Amino acid sequence: MGRYYDGRKLYEVHAEENRFGGSSSASGKVSTSTVEIKVFDNGAEMKDAHFTLYLAKDAARTPVLLEAVLPFAAARIELIRKQ
Repeated sequence: MGRYYDGRKLYEVHAEENRFGGSSSASGKVSTSTVEIKVFDNGAEMKDAHFTLYLAKDAARTPVLLEAVLPFAAARIELIRKQ
C-alpha cells in the first residue's frame, strides 16, 4: 500500500502480484507475472482507475508491459527491446 498525491488529492494505491502467465508485445512473447494496481479515494476503490504491470520472469524482473485505464484515457506502454 502506498499513497499518491496528484497535486490536488491524496489517493491510496494497493499493488498485488496475483498470477503468472504470458504477455505478447513488440519485444515478443515473454513469460510474466502480473501486478494489479488499484487506486482508492477515501477508502472506496476507483473503478475507472486501474493499472496492470507485467514483469518478466527473469532475474531483473524486467517490466515488459504496463496497461492503464484512467477516467480520461487508456494507455498501453510496452518494452520494445532490452539492451
